[in-house]
Amino acid sequence: HVRLATNAPDATRVQVYGDAGVGEAFDWRAIPLLGERLRQLNDVNRTTGADANSHAAALLARTRRDAQSGELQAPPNCAQEIHDVVAVHTPGGGAATTMRVAALELDYRRTGTPKYQQKIILTGV
Repeated sequence: HVRLATNAPDATRVQVYGDAGVGEAFDWRAIPLLGERLRQLNDVNRTTGADANSHAAALLARTRRDAQSGELQAPPNCAQEIHDVVAVHTPGGGAATTMRVAALELDYRRTGTPKYQQKIILTGV
């Protein structure tokens, strides 16, 4: 069982107002499709312009990652770890989607209908 979803990111442009200036990051691929979705943050802990720029880029990257999610159910794999990068192939074929493991759940039932299955919660890379 595979379920993947891609949502529109919450922001396509991020501005961070720091103590020493403003940092900005743009998602140039998404802006023509979605328009400008501005997120602004006031963070006086950013004491240089470069620090504000890197924080804005990190926030934009997180926004992109959070827009992708998925779930995969498979037989348990003891080698699977949180933060692993995996290639997910959908049943319909096509190119693989690269995702990151965000959480692991194990479903083990002995009563009723026995079940031993791992659910892998995925997020974007």
